[in-house]
Amino acid sequence: MSVKIVVLYPHPVDAAAFETHYHGKHMPLMHRLIGSAGAVPTFKALRTGSDAPPFYRMAEIDFPDRAALEEFIASAGARLARHSSEEVSTGGRPVVFVCESDG
Repeated sequence: MSVKIVVLYPHPVDAAAFETHYHGKHMPLMHRLIGSAGAVPTFKALRTGSDAPPFYRMAEIDFPDRAALEEFIASAGARLARHSSEEVSTGGRPVVFVCESDG
């Protein structure tokens, strides 16, 4: 079964500065760290109606199986990734959780 790490970023203090750091430093680092082990699609939350979305941006780190995920989590790269995601997230700590597909 495929698994993924989902990272939800709170609204940043300065959205323009967040985007510059996120795309200029954080995502290039993530692509180097993940490499062929998984994909890193990212999404910016859209406003629907008058309410702001609860989070500003979401990233998914996809892995083909649990073994690949666990190998990444145990790596020095995972520590760098966590530090980088916390550094870019100026609106508070990002919410991180692990998901497994149902089928």
